Amino acid sequence: RIPKGDVEIRTERPNAWSVVREPHLVCPGCHARAVIPEGQKNAKCGECGRTFPVDWKDAG
Repeated sequence: RIPKGDVEIRTERPNAWSVVREPHLVCPGCHARAVIPEGQKNAKCGECGRTFPVDWKDAG
């Protein structure tokens, strides 16, 4: 479980991939999951075909 104080609710979709559990990512465009090498700066989604930067800063 995640403490309530650690949860950030956003009204807009993010503009970068979110790291769920390294190296699993969630596409900001369609919510598909992807696995890429750690440290990669950008990732192309296999589902929607769009490319977004990867937000590694929250990757614990």
